[in-house]
Amino acid sequence: MSRVVATRNTAAMKALLAVLLLVLAHPPVLAEPSASRSTTSAELTYSGYIAGFNVFDVKAGVELSPDGYQLGLGFRTVGVVGAVIHSDMLAFSQGVWRPNTVVPQRYLSAGLWRGDQRSADIEYPDGNPHIERLIPHDDTPRDPIPEAMTHHTADALSAIAFLVNTVATTGGCDGHINTFDGRRLNSVTSHTAGTETLPIESRSFYAGPALRCDLEGRQIAGFPLDAGPDDMLRHTNHSSVWLAPAQPGMPPVPVLMSFEVRLLGHLTLYVTGIRKSAELAHRVPLMP
Repeated sequence: MSRVVATRNTAAMKALLAVLLLVLAHPPVLAEPSASRSTTSAELTYSGYIAGFNVFDVKAGVELSPDGYQLGLGFRTVGVVGAVIHSDMLAFSQGVWRPNTVVPQRYLSAGLWRGDQRSADIEYPDGNPHIERLIPHDDTPRDPIPEAMTHHTADALSAIAFLVNTVATTGGCDGHINTFDGRRLNSVTSHTAGTETLPIESRSFYAGPALRCDLEGRQIAGFPLDAGPDDMLRHTNHSSVWLAPAQPGMPPVPVLMSFEVRLLGHLTLYVTGIRKSAELAHRVPLMP
């Protein structure tokens, strides 16, 4: 296998986590949540499939309050992919709501990717990302990202919390946001595609009406030094996310996701369980 193909396959497998974290994002005009809103806490589980094979599982916990949010996520590869590329990650984010936007306060992640330790700690003391820890610091030589380009960006989990809150508040998902993970700067645009009825599916916990959001994601900075102008990393990725209140009294949450993964085809992520929880999101374990 050539170096280029091997690099692309590794990047595609990393996208199994990155896609969930990076593309569920948009900032339509949004009023600051009313103080009369109650706090919502829930735990959700998902399974991801490529070509009919279960390749990774996810457990997420979210807490949305009138003032802000906490969101935790655990990810691990399973099945054939898990045997070849053992990876498991934990991530946690918290932040506050502001009119028309969300302001992260801290993002943490830690775990293994292909047996290598990886971790990140990003704080937002002035509303902009400040990297406290990034391991490995330089996994791939990259073009430097000007600090000004990272201003007012969100971590990926904050973008997910914002998506859930915005759909619950506005009923739509039109907008744009930039996300920054310490290495890559991504631009994501979301469009409201209308309501569809999801059929009964043995892999999914949910069937019924859901709001479809179509997304276009594109990396705009932080490219590897050897990525030329026609490199696949510069191409736009197309994805779709369906959101629905999977249980009475809960805000709409992602119940089905379809992602374009380079060289591997389409990744489909199904919700497999959901329950209300009194626990904070960051206490959600990686996996049972």
